Amino acid sequence: MFGTTNRKVAVEYVNPNITQALLQRGLEVIDAVDIVEGARIIKSDDEIACIRWACAVAEHGIARIQESMGPGVTEVQLWGNLNYTNLANQGGWHEGRMLASGPRINPWLQEATQRVIEEEDLVGFDTDMVGPFGYFCDVSRTFYYGKD
Repeated sequence: MFGTTNRKVAVEYVNPNITQALLQRGLEVIDAVDIVEGARIIKSDDEIACIRWACAVAEHGIARIQESMGPGVTEVQLWGNLNYTNLANQGGWHEGRMLASGPRINPWLQEATQRVIEEEDLVGFDTDMVGPFGYFCDVSRTFYYGKD
């Protein structure tokens, strides 16, 4: 190390091999998770604007899902509306295709299939999306399709 006598190094995700190598060089390894998490809670005005944009894109995709529910529509087609909306608005990708309907809604965490949405189905989904500028937006919703 040049210019300091401080022998501490903070590592966010400690790997045993890296830790041993650093210790062998006389460094003190400390866990950086708390340090990094503390820094992540500080948001600039630009970051807040990006978060708002990502959430607005998700909300727009959610509205498209709700508007698209109708006779003959499949789970995959509904989920595709969310994906398209995200991509069309400079978003990234989704952690999964979490959308299920009717008898498939429970247990949760089932991905969209070619199942056709039926009258009186519940349609549940989770956006799990990396939106514009890499900002994550995770919103869960359940809609009722049918007679009120």
